[in-house]
Amino acid sequence: MTTLAMNVQIDTLIASQYANKHYGELEAVSMLFSRAFLTGLKSILNHNPWHRPNIKSRYNIRIGWIDKIPLAEFNPPAIGVNGATITQRVEVGDFMIILSENHLQRNPDDTIRYCKNQRALIVQAKLSDQQNPTSPIGHIPPSGITPTLKELALLSSWPSFDLYLASRSKTHIIKNLNIPFNPQQSCFSGFNNKKWFCGQAVNKAPCNLSLGEVIENITKRNAGFVFNEVSPQNDWDELIKAMVDICQKKNRPKRYINTAAPGRLLSAFTQFIDDTQYKDLVLEEDNPVFPILFIDRYLIEGE
Repeated sequence: MTTLAMNVQIDTLIASQYANKHYGELEAVSMLFSRAFLTGLKSILNHNPWHRPNIKSRYNIRIGWIDKIPLAEFNPPAIGVNGATITQRVEVGDFMIILSENHLQRNPDDTIRYCKNQRALIVQAKLSDQQNPTSPIGHIPPSGITPTLKELALLSSWPSFDLYLASRSKTHIIKNLNIPFNPQQSCFSGFNNKKWFCGQAVNKAPCNLSLGEVIENITKRNAGFVFNEVSPQNDWDELIKAMVDICQKKNRPKRYINTAAPGRLLSAFTQFIDDTQYKDLVLEEDNPVFPILFIDRYLIEGE
């Protein structure tokens, strides 16, 4: 019996979340992070382990969110691809995927857990009227400013900006972020007929990768951009850390998270991987939260 490629399995799982072909943007994102998708994704990943000599791997999936989408305010104003000057704030994507690799080691008295590698991908979700669209999957007028123009200006070059929690926030979270652009940091993703089509955050770049392919590439370290949450070294690290911190400290109810008790992680490893406590995440037009999908990979050496 032929086993489907992992990306095909993930895309099939994604398509199964949608009963119809057409949804609003927030509704499509909301359904993507349903309980059925989260549990199904964990199962697929654990049936496609990450193979390395003398290392056993397992995956866990967590979901969190920020109850308002963080906003960037260009400082100084940015120039869009149509020459328009952008002074308004712009949302920093629609959701984010984070891969964290955790090495687990046995000690005589306990288990030490430390993170070896982390990478993050910011995704700008759009509705598309066709398959395999081109970035930024939205209308850019000859003049004037649209949300799509602002999104492309931010994700395609990361002009200097200040980070705010909400549109009416007076106090910034971080000031003067200067992030060198790398195509692995973000992508545009268009929803069409139960499928998400992803492409680089570059004007007119083809969106010819499925979201299943992107997720598989993240697990293979071929998508998403590395960051250091523990000891930030640059402004990309600071941006991702700030967004994760907001999610952890303020707006992530514990009942929505798949967790394990601290300490003796190795002895609790099997229970940790099998325990699911997901609830459906509902996004509404008047409550555009920012989901963060955490893919945790646990590596045990010598097994």
